[in-house]
Amino acid sequence: MHTDRERTSLLPVCALVLLAVVGCTEPDRGDSSSSETAATSPSSSPSAADSGSATSAPSGMQEPGASMSDDDIRDAVESNDPTRPQTFQETLDPYWRSLNLDGDPPEVLPVRSVTLAEANDVHFECMAEQGFPSVTDQHGQQAIEFSKDQAEAMKLSQYVCYARYPLEDKYFEPYSVDQLRAIYDWNRTEVTQCLRDQGVEASSPPSFETFVERYALTGREHWTATEGLDLMTLEELCPETPPDDRLYGAGD
Repeated sequence: MHTDRERTSLLPVCALVLLAVVGCTEPDRGDSSSSETAATSPSSSPSAADSGSATSAPSGMQEPGASMSDDDIRDAVESNDPTRPQTFQETLDPYWRSLNLDGDPPEVLPVRSVTLAEANDVHFECMAEQGFPSVTDQHGQQAIEFSKDQAEAMKLSQYVCYARYPLEDKYFEPYSVDQLRAIYDWNRTEVTQCLRDQGVEASSPPSFETFVERYALTGREHWTATEGLDLMTLEELCPETPPDDRLYGAGD
């Protein structure tokens, strides 16, 4: 039976974080029933994305990759990606603009900050409270159904939920050498094996030095085991970023 309703799916939070870090430039894909757009936050995990335009390292940096210190990496990231948000608060205005809503964003009082691990569930719960409950399809994917005349109200709810439950600011900090090593090793081992278990061959890893240099010189981009693969579903099964306790330390 035909119904005049649309469906929108949330991006994985890791992808949502990335969109926030690179400026919340997720395009408006319209309200057609065949489209899928982010329904809450503009953030997903730092993974390979739109590459930066930088081509050279900061002056005084003689050796690439592992020889770089944390300060070298931070200076390179900030130099080559100066518009990168450094706190969650800095993502709010770009996200509002990405929703293509008229006027100024409403003032929203934050409830509490959230981790990547809990963000999706929290935002789905918030959207339900705003009158937009989610449904789960036969593939286990959550999405929000809405009528065309609810499109603007849904986008406003997306913004409200994003602002009410901000991601912790640590997700907007440039990675340290140790964190880059953790991501590199995670992709070479856990993600690569996970892909093989699904019958997919992972992309070949570069050297760690090249991995670090690419991140520093683009300000955001790095190799992942799923690079070059169109694996939206597998990215959820095989997340490219290690858990917080492995990346940020227990209790952070």
